[in-house]
Amino acid sequence: MIVEAINRFSEILMRATAPVPLDLGDPRTKAYVIGGDVFKIATEPSPRTHEVKHLADLIALANRFAADPASGGPPVVWYDESAVVLVVDDAGHRLETATFRLTHTDVFARLVDLAKTKPKFDQKAFVRLLRIELAGTLDPVVLLNAVRAVRWSSVTDVNVGKQRESLGRDIEARCVDGKDLPEEVTLKVPVFRQADERTPLSLRCSVEVDAGEGTFRLLPLPDEIDRVLQVAVASIAERLTGQLDGATAYYGKP
Repeated sequence: MIVEAINRFSEILMRATAPVPLDLGDPRTKAYVIGGDVFKIATEPSPRTHEVKHLADLIALANRFAADPASGGPPVVWYDESAVVLVVDDAGHRLETATFRLTHTDVFARLVDLAKTKPKFDQKAFVRLLRIELAGTLDPVVLLNAVRAVRWSSVTDVNVGKQRESLGRDIEARCVDGKDLPEEVTLKVPVFRQADERTPLSLRCSVEVDAGEGTFRLLPLPDEIDRVLQVAVASIAERLTGQLDGATAYYGKP
């Protein structure tokens, strides 16, 4: 009985002295009630995790921190195809950051998908691809108008031999205006959708027609997706190199 009473008393004592959070309505202060007394603790500011919408703003932040002796050392900028990240406390815990995220435009993402899946389109779907999904990337007179003018025609060949007779049929794609479809086109494609990053870049694609199936296919040429993406990232690197003052930029992730 005595042992049980002691344990019960210890439990009550521990509950009485356990800290109970108290909301003061001040995010800069944490408060607790311990044994009937209120204790206040000043909180440290959380590490910076800024998100910027322009590359120029990230460069301005980097230059500001590089010029501030209290920042603890020069900041570092990391960049790749997905983001540009400013690490403010590179000489410390590397928790203070500002990030400029990069996302692909709908047009570039569609071309990436075409390169992976290599789909074939009937005439109506191919017209929609050129007119809507890839709108603004190619003058209609180059390909769209020609695709609209395609008419499928049948050509029958009959060969009669001494002991046999054969019948063959070829399906051909003919344009009503007599012009052939181009075998290759160059699209003007913005890679990133972020503000000030939408400069169109040239991306070459092949145009394939399967007359037997009555289908079309548009495919980025080999390595074109990677090449254009590297050109877009090189533009970012050039601006970082030319405009950063006191901070260094590296290609990669922090």
